[in-house]
Amino acid sequence: MLSGYYPVDSKIKGLLTASLKKMDSSLTQDNIAVKHNAFTDYCLTLLFLSTGHRPVNTPFEAEELFDLEDGLILISDKVVHESRAWRLAALPSLACEQLKLYASYLEVLPSHLHQLPKSQAITDEIYSLITGQPSIPYFFYLDEENPVSRLDITPASLAKRWQEYWKLPVNYLRHCMANELLHLTKRADLVSMQLGHITGVDHPFGVTSSAVTKSSLNLVAKEVQRFLVELGWRSKKLPIKKIGYNKSALLVKHTPSVTVIEAFGSEKRTQARKRRREKESKIIKASVKEIFQQLENEPTEENLHDLVDLVVEEAVQAKVSINSSLRFLYRFLRRQKILKENYHKFIQIRFLEEEPSPFNRQSLVAYIVVA
Repeated sequence: MLSGYYPVDSKIKGLLTASLKKMDSSLTQDNIAVKHNAFTDYCLTLLFLSTGHRPVNTPFEAEELFDLEDGLILISDKVVHESRAWRLAALPSLACEQLKLYASYLEVLPSHLHQLPKSQAITDEIYSLITGQPSIPYFFYLDEENPVSRLDITPASLAKRWQEYWKLPVNYLRHCMANELLHLTKRADLVSMQLGHITGVDHPFGVTSSAVTKSSLNLVAKEVQRFLVELGWRSKKLPIKKIGYNKSALLVKHTPSVTVIEAFGSEKRTQARKRRREKESKIIKASVKEIFQQLENEPTEENLHDLVDLVVEEAVQAKVSINSSLRFLYRFLRRQKILKENYHKFIQIRFLEEEPSPFNRQSLVAYIVVA
């Protein structure tokens, strides 16, 4: 949680100053991509600093992950177990205000792109965000050499764009938030909630928890807001006006031509995990067949240890998680009737059954509907 290294206040404030300067400087240029990217950088910097979100591909991927009324955000930035893929974190009022400005800005952006050659695809994609049927991530860059071309946001692109004024890893913004929050609250449990750190098998907001989710995160949001204001952060609008479009044409008459929606963000990462599990399944099946195929009786402890060694070896070669592969193996072995006694005798790496997160990707949508 805390690294032992921490930027001095001037460095953190320098990030704010440089972000604002870059945005103001972009207004002097005609290139809409330069303006858009500078504004996007400012929004993302504020969001990373205020939420503790890790830098991943296509961060803050969808508008539905934000609850601006109650100051909440759903995050899936590191998955150790599928049942805990999502966590709920606090969203300070300053970040909520900035997100509202970004949403308003998106309605203006197509009017600055439609006059450019070959702009139909990018304007259709942005319309999909405005109409609540997203075909692209909520935050994105535009190619400054070709403004009608969209670029995904990645940890590498963030680091490259910020390198002039932020020499530390982007992930250090998470450390800054953690340190400031701990300093203000003197409560490590609140810091862990915001960061998504869980120790033990119980979820901090699970059925056995005494913590009230909304009350705890409201307190976090209040204190995060406090240190953001002290550092000089404020909500900032990109002062550009809609040109040549009327609102009815934007939201009613226009029918986006986007028909194929590619996976992005958490969905893309979920698909990647599914492919890894398929690799693990193949490893288990092949290893079990190699070790057990010539046995006539119940496998001995030695046979089981040989099986574990083979799975580890194959997992290393296939570049998949050893621990995840072993969990897969143990689940498989538990179901085998042929293993009456020896399975319980041999030494194995044991994994605790974790309580799943009570949140998923649709939690805020469902909460708003019920409320």
